[in-house]
Amino acid sequence: MGMDSAWYTWLNSLPRYHSNGASMTDFCFGCLPPYAAEVSLVEKRCLRQFVQSLSEIPFLSDRTKQNEVLTTWAFSIVHTRYF
Repeated sequence: MGMDSAWYTWLNSLPRYHSNGASMTDFCFGCLPPYAAEVSLVEKRCLRQFVQSLSEIPFLSDRTKQNEVLTTWAFSIVHTRYF
């Protein structure tokens, strides 16, 4: 559907870059103070659980499930807006 989708405008308005624990590298964690690193590592563990749970969703293609950029983005969108 692409640009013809009813959801296109809303999805296109969402951020494409996140600076949260799920998007950090191991080097980033080493640069953080201990408490901030621990909180960020919890987010990273949640992301791993999210990725594992994708295998249980039958209607998602394997290509979608294995797209690391897409899954990190989807997790970050939900994780920063679920409250």
